Amino acid sequence: MLNYGRLWGSKRPKRSYRLNARIPFSFAVASLLFSCSSSNLPKVALVEHPDNRGVPAIDDVIVEMKGEYIHDCYAPVVKREVPETRCQTELFQLLERRYRLNYKKVHVDMASDDLFFRDVDQRVRVLVRTDPTVRQMVKANFHSQEELIQYYKGLYGFNPVTSQN
Repeated sequence: MLNYGRLWGSKRPKRSYRLNARIPFSFAVASLLFSCSSSNLPKVALVEHPDNRGVPAIDDVIVEMKGEYIHDCYAPVVKREVPETRCQTELFQLLERRYRLNYKKVHVDMASDDLFFRDVDQRVRVLVRTDPTVRQMVKANFHSQEELIQYYKGLYGFNPVTSQN
């Protein structure tokens, strides 16, 4: 049996400390990327309405609901965490049906528009039925409930193609 170390010399090669220096650097880069990924989440802010067409009470409801939706449903699905709540499960199942597991953030935006504004529609209907001032403003500014939802979807939607936000 040959000892190959003896054939090329008996000295052991020196350990490269560059590899050890690369490990902390790679962790720093990875943590920077993951910390920046949370900044890609949609922002929640009140939007100014052209021609004073908006209803402030509906704006407040949508901003509150969107903040909760981003935190509870949108962010975990974008980060590809295991769905834990009904909302996350519905969003994940919709994405899986449409795009299989090859979904991207743009796909999550489009699916979120559908699911989020379905819930907004229900909440706005209740608000319009129970609050007479909201009902008057809606009647003055919109012809139908669908027009109202499409208007607010354009202002507060997740999908950057169809919304201003």
